[in-house]
Amino acid sequence: MLDCLLFFPPLTKKEAVGGKAVNDKYGHLPPLGMAYLAASLLEKGFTVDVIEPLVLGLSEEDVFRRIAEEKPRVVGLNALTPTFAKSVSMAQAVREQFPHITTIVGGTHPTLSYRGAVKGPAAGILDEHSWFDFACIGEGELTIIELMNFFKKYDYDRGQILDHVREVDSISGIVYREYGSEGRGIFTGERPFVDLDILPVPARHLLPMERYVPFPVQYRRLPVVHMFVSRGCPWKCTFCCTPYTWGAEVRFRSPQKVVEEIKQVMRDFGAKEISFWDDTFTANPKWLTELCDLIVTEKLDIIWSCFGRANDMTPALAAKMKEGGCWEIFFGIESVNQESLNVIKKGLSPAITRRAAKVCHETGIEMRGLFMLGLPMETPEKAEKTVDFAIELDLDYAQFTMTTPHKGTDLYTAAKQYGMMIDEDSSRNTQNEAVFIPTGYKDAFELNNTVKRAYRRFYFRPSYWWKKIKSIRSFQDFNRYYQGIKIALAMVNYKMENWKSDISEDVQATLRSH
Repeated sequence: MLDCLLFFPPLTKKEAVGGKAVNDKYGHLPPLGMAYLAASLLEKGFTVDVIEPLVLGLSEEDVFRRIAEEKPRVVGLNALTPTFAKSVSMAQAVREQFPHITTIVGGTHPTLSYRGAVKGPAAGILDEHSWFDFACIGEGELTIIELMNFFKKYDYDRGQILDHVREVDSISGIVYREYGSEGRGIFTGERPFVDLDILPVPARHLLPMERYVPFPVQYRRLPVVHMFVSRGCPWKCTFCCTPYTWGAEVRFRSPQKVVEEIKQVMRDFGAKEISFWDDTFTANPKWLTELCDLIVTEKLDIIWSCFGRANDMTPALAAKMKEGGCWEIFFGIESVNQESLNVIKKGLSPAITRRAAKVCHETGIEMRGLFMLGLPMETPEKAEKTVDFAIELDLDYAQFTMTTPHKGTDLYTAAKQYGMMIDEDSSRNTQNEAVFIPTGYKDAFELNNTVKRAYRRFYFRPSYWWKKIKSIRSFQDFNRYYQGIKIALAMVNYKMENWKSDISEDVQATLRSH
């Protein structure tokens, strides 16, 4: 019998990323949030397991079979906004098939529904969804330990737990029902942000680590291990939820702790490369410089990539990052249209991005750029100028997504000022499906075609591929580029009629009426 079982709801790759699943082998990210929760529970003596349905291709029936086999006393569901409906249906099925199991929901969606730009009652998550017994708001590592200790006090008996539920008033960061199984939801109040250095490293041994292979353009050496070493973001981009979920102040783990974790994944998983997925890895140059110096001092045979802000890049910082093993930085560039950048409060200009590109090129660090098409104040013509900008920057790779105003963000509250929300179904908020059409576009089909054309223009240039061919130094390089070409072709050749058939009938009706 297991104390706690944690899992995401089962999804297909298509459901997870939207549109057509172009490749099932690459691009899976480990659920490090749940791995952190699992590690915290293990450290306190609880038995715990994690199910990763997406990367293992598990169905709902497979998950229920695992639940029956492992016999958990508590089930914890992680809910992102696009997956929340699935989390609700899974919780309902757990309640119907395993009525003795206590259910908890946590993750970005419950937190954003309370802390977001349009704040709702935190208790609403239970008022509206009776299948959850408890909800966690915010960071859960300390919260779940206190909650599990409460469950243990009553021998994990769900009836006893609900009868004595008012005792959890002293546990910050949770929502419970006033009368256990019924009544209004009650929020116990915010929990202070955690000091990241006190947390154990994620319980990666509970995950199928060999399955987490990045897209070919995102690695040089395998195996790659993904890491988060900070939380929070000081910027105010209106499309982003990070300041609401992790806070507006960036908290970093100490460089010493980061290096300890790098050594651990090198030893336990044979890691040759680290993929840092922090939102603002470059936000604190002093911290980053110390980390790079420590990697060099420890003589770690490791290379790494990260996400960065163009505003942060200086020749000195880039040189230090290169010395410490950095080979690629992923920048959120979004657009060349300053009006659009101002509307989303990006705090960026094309001049700043050009300067960052110059620094990266001179240092020998590859530069990957993310662009949002369909932004407020954009037209197809302005989108073409953004693609021109991506080509001018001589980026090594570019990613073009559709602007998605997520519920709870400032962009969502302002979306109707700049266009039309054509689909309020949060399960379609994958950034690869059109849910928002700015006034400068005729319809979703025009936006979808603009994204496809962006990929064609950027990647199908002889000069681009000649540059890549000249950079090949090994068979692994050749194979990465070959796989990348196949994925790019699959994305571009995804026919409009297939896309149209994927969207719901009510969305098609909306499109026909406009």
